[in-house]
Amino acid sequence: MVSEPGSILSTQFGAHLQYFQSDGGGEFNSSQFASFLDSKGITHQLSCPSTPQQNGLAERKNRHVIETALTLLVIANLPGQFCYHAVAHAAYLINFMPSIALGNQSPFQKLFDKPPPLQHLRVFGTAVYPFIRPFNEHKLQSRTVQCVFMGYSQGYKGVICYNTTTHRFLLSRHVVHDESVFPFKHSEPSLS
Repeated sequence: MVSEPGSILSTQFGAHLQYFQSDGGGEFNSSQFASFLDSKGITHQLSCPSTPQQNGLAERKNRHVIETALTLLVIANLPGQFCYHAVAHAAYLINFMPSIALGNQSPFQKLFDKPPPLQHLRVFGTAVYPFIRPFNEHKLQSRTVQCVFMGYSQGYKGVICYNTTTHRFLLSRHVVHDESVFPFKHSEPSLS
């Protein structure tokens, strides 16, 4: 079940979405979307065409997320096909970073009024060894295999692992990290 926009905001934090600002892109111009916003009492504000400076805050944050994601990809020597995971992990990390705009508090700290937990953070793109016995066909198969740490899965208490042999992702709570090994370091970087 997908929750409506603002429902978590109101139930978890007692706040309500008042304004929605967009660049007037086609995905936000339907009468159905307009009536949805109306039904929730949300005012739709539009920026002028071809003026990204009117969305300066969002544009700067987007740049911050993308540049952090590119750094994660380059450091781990991961190809561009993993951009989604790098962007998701970058956003996750940025939410734990102190911000001058928030009085040197992190977004997490500002929202939950406590410092963010940092002990679980691991280096993106490094080797991780998930416990895979439940997925094995017979008991003589290996209990683990080297995978690549791709971040954390939203809504789960586990990590996303990429198996370079099978080219599949798996989610596991039981993993051993080896942050000294970058499995993709043996090849040339490729962000294409």
